[in-house]
Amino acid sequence: RPLVFVDGTLGGGGHAAALLSRLERGDVVIGCDVDRDALTTSSKRLEKYTHPKQEELPLFIPIQSNFRDLHHVLPKQRKQELSFARKEEFADFSHH
Repeated sequence: RPLVFVDGTLGGGGHAAALLSRLERGDVVIGCDVDRDALTTSSKRLEKYTHPKQEELPLFIPIQSNFRDLHHVLPKQRKQELSFARKEEFADFSHH
């Protein structure tokens, strides 16, 4: 069962980078920030994790949003990227 973490204040991506370096294939870190520049900076820093076809790495999903709106934003924009998870796992996550 994949682990899913949310970094609700992504900033430069330092905490997300540390977490991703310890996770396994199939795990996910979702990074949220309302600041477009912070999201761009952290996405460049974590670029190797944004390509799920790299088989041994966890997945990083950057989302420009306030973390309190994530339950609305995630199902609309990123559901396909979480397709490795069973539907009921995703449904449970998206409603919390």
